[in-house]
Amino acid sequence: MSHGEAPERARPDDAPAGELSHGVASGRARPDDAASDEMSHGEVSERARPDDAASGAMSHGQASDRVDRRDAPAAETSAPAPRRARRRRREAAHRIEAERREAPRAPYDVVRAQIQTGDLLFYRGRSFASRVIRRASYSVYSHVAIAAWWADHLVVFESTGHGGVSVRPARRAVYRYDGQVDWWSLRPELAAVLDREVLVRLAVAELGKPYARLEVLKFGWKLLFGGLVGRRDPIGAPEGYFCSQYVSRCFREAGVDLVTDARDADTSPGSIVRSGQVELRAVLRRGPR
Repeated sequence: MSHGEAPERARPDDAPAGELSHGVASGRARPDDAASDEMSHGEVSERARPDDAASGAMSHGQASDRVDRRDAPAAETSAPAPRRARRRRREAAHRIEAERREAPRAPYDVVRAQIQTGDLLFYRGRSFASRVIRRASYSVYSHVAIAAWWADHLVVFESTGHGGVSVRPARRAVYRYDGQVDWWSLRPELAAVLDREVLVRLAVAELGKPYARLEVLKFGWKLLFGGLVGRRDPIGAPEGYFCSQYVSRCFREAGVDLVTDARDADTSPGSIVRSGQVELRAVLRRGPR
């Protein structure tokens, strides 16, 4: 399903789509920044409305995936669950793309001091790998990373296909990325409960672990054939991570579950933005280096 892409010299503005991974420390700082990579996941469960039928009990399998058959078209109600899930992901991607078009454009150097530990950077790369990730996951983005102030520096924690779990200056992640980088943050009520010290501690503890290519392939299979929802996360730490898996685990251990209906290994950059747990702050612009 996906790998990371090596950072290249920055080119302005929006790319056809996006990327994934990272997170980091509390405090404040100044210096530089970092690069990124990608991958993708996740899913949201469908809301249901009771059927108006005169009689007949609903089976247990139907109860968890109910649809109002009075309003839904026949194709929707009869379509297999994986197909309905893909349709919902596509619709969500269109909504997020429309939201991006209306979002403020902000020079990175102007908003840098406003970025807080626990904010997220989402990536839309121009590379072939980025486009494959976005297309396969029906996502606007292909990579995600955690922003954090660490030792008075703004950095990003991420997992990429070329470097595994690593930390880089945020400026480098924005300026050298071949594509667009967007700044997102937690909703205020979730930001209030996030333990930023735990978030950074875990992000640092996992540095050096390899990129989880096998988990990416498993995730891609489940995206196509179902099986993303309802599983529980393992107690122990995995041997490696792809970008959204790393971000999801760090936040979950710090008190905020970014995708409540999927395991860390079943998330993607797209599922995180679809979850409703985060808000788009700005589409970042590059200035003179």
